[in-house]
Amino acid sequence: MEKILLIFVVLIVFVSFGNDAVDGIKSDADTTKTNTSTVISNANTDTSDLAGISTSN
Repeated sequence: MEKILLIFVVLIVFVSFGNDAVDGIKSDADTTKTNTSTVISNANTDTSDLAGISTSN
């Protein structure tokens, strides 16, 4: 009986640590996604500036 309880406790601990790890990976992915979209929007701004310069000249 005590072994069964111990196994349950160990499983619960593993599951909770696993969820934390998954959440960490998700937040890292979200950060990467945000940084990528920022770079893309900056690149779009740069090209529109270049287009404006080339047409005004």
